[in-house]
Amino acid sequence: MNCPLPRYWMCHIIVAIIIAAVVGTVLDPLAGATAGGFFYIGREYTQWESGLQFDWKGLLAPVATCLVMIIIIVAVRSL
Repeated sequence: MNCPLPRYWMCHIIVAIIIAAVVGTVLDPLAGATAGGFFYIGREYTQWESGLQFDWKGLLAPVATCLVMIIIIVAVRSL
């Protein structure tokens, strides 16, 4: 599937946010943000393990987004 956005890693961010929203609705928002990040860690590792070139942008963009979500969730909970 091709990404309709100007950069492919933007689609990775959108997918990570969708994963975080779905898991966060069912379980907990913190678990959702963690799941979104770990999905891409696992995805990029398995692609690299299968012989593809390691995709730093495809890893760092969604993981950084999920880390920001985690920081916001923790900050809001501590109010």
